[in-house]
Amino acid sequence: MASHTSIIPALSASLVYVSLALGIISAVLYIRGLSRAIMAASVLSVISYAFASMFTFIGAFLDPQGILVIHEGALVHDRFTSLILVASSLGALVAVAGSLRAAGEWPTSPGYYTLTPLILYGVYYLSGAVEPALILASWLLLSVASYVMIALPGDKDSSAAAARYIFVGTLATLFLVLWIAGLIARFNTGPVWPAIVAVSALASLGFKIGVFPFSWWLPSVYGRANGIAVAVVAGVAKLAFISLLARLLSTIGQAPTFSPLYPGSEPFAVAHVVALAAVATMTLGNIAALTTSNFQHMLAYSSLAQAGYILVGMAALTVSYSIGVDPY
Repeated sequence: MASHTSIIPALSASLVYVSLALGIISAVLYIRGLSRAIMAASVLSVISYAFASMFTFIGAFLDPQGILVIHEGALVHDRFTSLILVASSLGALVAVAGSLRAAGEWPTSPGYYTLTPLILYGVYYLSGAVEPALILASWLLLSVASYVMIALPGDKDSSAAAARYIFVGTLATLFLVLWIAGLIARFNTGPVWPAIVAVSALASLGFKIGVFPFSWWLPSVYGRANGIAVAVVAGVAKLAFISLLARLLSTIGQAPTFSPLYPGSEPFAVAHVVALAAVATMTLGNIAALTTSNFQHMLAYSSLAQAGYILVGMAALTVSYSIGVDPY
């Protein structure tokens, strides 16, 4: 049965809405000061999202084309994005379960349990969004929720980290707007505009994932913010941006002439650029980690190195599609 007629897409989307509703209920319970109920609603929200991820995963792998079409094609989850959703649900479950007591000591602790479902909602939609408007809306939702998450503990370091993260996130969003403007204009404005769009696409995702040379902010944000907040932002929210990058590169590999990066893009040339960025990111992350004795800074540089490892797979993904090999 085709994915758009199956009950699985409706079930997946419904469970995500249930997850969001429980997050909203958490905010209402916060107003009433019911701390235990807030935690329970948050845990149930993450569990609901986990089931939605599982159904998405099953639906994508059962479908002959390997996709799950939701909202009449505005949202399309393939086998890779469905794995991203499963990973994000596992990360959120570990983060929430491991922080029930520690996060409760924050002056704004209820906000943590309310924001986590909101971040998961953004991950679900940004990972599979194909319409420019939906990409922008889910990007903004996920970004703003991440900024607030970093600032939630309320201490001096968290506030400083949040200020830097907001600055970097604003730059990334501006580049995203240029990219989307290029998609809407369909590159009919001369040869210069496509090049600007290409740089904008790579810069917007480079900032969010933490890829060299857009990674200078990582130590001052991940290295200073509260570890619980960083776990959600780096271990859950970032997965959506990785998914968006994978979809961009797979599109280049499959149909370079109609690539959303720029028309006529050469898949092997793009793969070379991604591979060079991977080498630079891995090298910088591993060497920088050896120069610090601060454990949290070391973890921040580890996150940088891991972004490089991910880019290796992205380069292989682009080449695989360009030579007609399905990596799945």
